[in-house]
Amino acid sequence: MILKYKIYNLFFGSKLKSECHQILIDKNTYYKNLSSENKKIFLIRTLYFYAFTYFTSERRYPIKKSMEFLISSAFVQITFGLNVDLLRHFKTIEIVPESYSYRDTNKTYHGDVNPKSKKISLVWPVVERGFLISDDALNLSIHEFGHVLIIENSLRNYLNRIFPQKKWSHF
Repeated sequence: MILKYKIYNLFFGSKLKSECHQILIDKNTYYKNLSSENKKIFLIRTLYFYAFTYFTSERRYPIKKSMEFLISSAFVQITFGLNVDLLRHFKTIEIVPESYSYRDTNKTYHGDVNPKSKKISLVWPVVERGFLISDDALNLSIHEFGHVLIIENSLRNYLNRIFPQKKWSHF
């Protein structure tokens, strides 16, 4: 394990690690199939993202720690192998109970990324279904984090990109 993850690991208690591990074992197939060493890294990165991300619900929807862990694990899953542990611009994730729309459109959303408010919105039942049915390639949280990574990458300077041009140009 690289040094930064060993250091991050020192800040999380064994109870929190155990609680998060159990949620991930029960609900995240990707995590469940990792090697022991990669599970340790994945768990630490999930807790790190969880600790530095603000989860909210403007509609007074009760947010459980298990929801925050699972959403955090989606970010770690899509960035596993990349050199990015946190988001710089999108630090708030709003969890809502049902699909929603905006004033100026009739379109219904299950999730979106709003660069103006720097907020990610996710409909919890749709997020949960994405983890319950793991073999259909439909995971809302991973999908929305994909959008976030593209935006975050474009906002970073040339030397600190998530996807450096030289490395990723053939894609």
